[in-house]
This record gives sequence, C-alpha cells and structure tokens, in this order.
Amino acid sequence: DSFLFKVSSKPDLINVDADKIILADKKDNKGLAEYIFQYKHGSNYLDRREAVDFASRNIKDPAAYQLVADALSDPFHRIRAKALSSFGTATLDAATLGKIEAIAKNDPYRKVRADAIDELAKRKNNNYKDFFLKAINDSSYSVAGAALEALAVIDCPKAFAEASRLAGEHVKGRLITAVSDVLITCGDESVFDIVAEKFDAMPVSQQKFSFLTSFGEFLTKVTDPVKFKKGIDMIVSFRDAIPQQARSQTDPYINAMILSGIAAKKEAAGAKELAAYVKAKLPAKP
Repeated sequence: DSFLFKVSSKPDLINVDADKIILADKKDNKGLAEYIFQYKHGSNYLDRREAVDFASRNIKDPAAYQLVADALSDPFHRIRAKALSSFGTATLDAATLGKIEAIAKNDPYRKVRADAIDELAKRKNNNYKDFFLKAINDSSYSVAGAALEALAVIDCPKAFAEASRLAGEHVKGRLITAVSDVLITCGDESVFDIVAEKFDAMPVSQQKFSFLTSFGEFLTKVTDPVKFKKGIDMIVSFRDAIPQQARSQTDPYINAMILSGIAAKKEAAGAKELAAYVKAKLPAKP
C-alpha cells in the first residue's frame, strides 16, 4: 500500500526517513533552505543526492546554483556526476568552470571525467582544444570518446582527422560511437565503408541501438545505390537479430522512425528507387 506523509519543513524535522527504509510514498514539504541544510549535514548519499536534485530544478536561484557548485567537490563520485549534469542552461561563473576543468583532468573516476568534458564541450571554447586533443588518447574509452566529440564542436576538420586515425584501431565503448558520429558529422559519403564497418561490428546491444539514429541520418546522405542498400540491409539485420521478447518495443522505432524516415527523405530528394528499396524492408500493414 502507499501512504502519504506530510512532513514539516522545520530544520529539526529535516528528514523524516533519514535511513531511507520506510516503504511508503513520501512527500517532503521542504524549501531550498532546508535542502541546503540537508546537503551540508546529510549523513548518506541519498540525502545529498535528494538535495542536489531539488537544487537542479531551481538552478536559476543563486543559492540553488551554489549548492550544485558545491556538489562538484562532493566526496562521492555519483554526486559529482549528478552535479555536472544539473546546470542546464545556467551561465557558469569562473569558479565553477575551474572546478569542472579540474574534474575533467584529474577526477579518479573516468566516467566523471567524461561527464566533465561533455560539460566543457557546451562552452564551445577554443581554449580547450589542446586538452581535448590530449584526452582523445586517454586509456579510458569514455574519456577519449567524450574528448573526440568535444573537439568536433570546435574544430570539425581536426576531429575528422583524429576519427579517421582511430577508425583503423581497435577501440571499444563510447569511443566506437564517437568515431562513427564524428565521421558522419564532419565527413561525407566517402567514409561509408569505415562507418558501415563500425556499425556492422557492433554486437546486438543498447550501444548499437543508440547509434541507429546517427547511422540512419548518414544513409540519407549516401547516393551510391550499392552502398545505400548495404547500409539498409545492416539496419534490417540488426532489427531482426534483436531478441523476440524485446522487439515489440524496438520494431516500432526502427520501422517507423529510422527506416520510414530514411525512405521519406530519399523520396523527397527524388531518389524513388532507393526509397522503394527501404519500403520493401518494412512489414506489411495489416
């Protein structure tokens, strides 16, 4: 059963479920001041995470912004990661940017470093170029992938050159997707073989499913009929290789969004034969 507790916002009742063990739906009527107190004095991860969550939804408030900025120095890496994703469109001051730069370079957790690089990429600051170039060669595929994508934001030709170099190496994880995305974004049809090979080499996975949108968009730029049909066949093979129990969720997206979207763009471009080829791969309507 569900129960609704009305909790006082007084500081002495700051957390009715401090140990997070009550099996109930809890509603805390607390304001920002109480959540700032909770973050500073909370005894566990969930206390501080809850406070950062609240502050992220009120990031335009200077006090909420400061709470999130303080959380960048939290001892727990998941709180730091949450803080990095909590600024939204807020303008970052110099002190906050300095913290994010330090995390990107020195945080002991690779995923957090990658998240910090993602945040720096949003700044579109050419001063980070040398750092991104260096980070592309990091031993962490997450960090290297984030750095390659960040470099593409400020220098697409240089990112394309780096992606072309990495395409010939044995890379994994986020870096595979980053290489393909940059080749697609910064290149043209001439990189089809490289991109298609990377897509085809990915196992049936969430990563490959996530890459479908970029690969599909890339195929809309491919005019060579042989290459285009090869790419479509790869998408269809992936669709049909997904376990049957999951296909009720994945088929509608792949058929209606990816394949139908490609067909529509080809038809609009006058490539009716290519559009027809895609349509033939779609299931017959009942």
